[in-house]
Amino acid sequence: RTGAANGAAAPDRRRSLELVARELDALGLGDLADEARELAWSPRASSPDEVESLARRAEDAVRGEMAAV
Repeated sequence: RTGAANGAAAPDRRRSLELVARELDALGLGDLADEARELAWSPRASSPDEVESLARRAEDAVRGEMAAV
């Protein structure tokens, strides 16, 4: 979680968020994947707070998916 939220340069943050989106898609978490892509490719750089919020919600969703298995 640290790379995308800790002030990484915008290109690195964008790549990281796109990778997160792909993984979320693979887990069937399309809404969060869409949000990650919006943050990744928005004309303005995403803020660390936005990335941190997405990371927390993604972690919670993944935990929920794993508990359901």
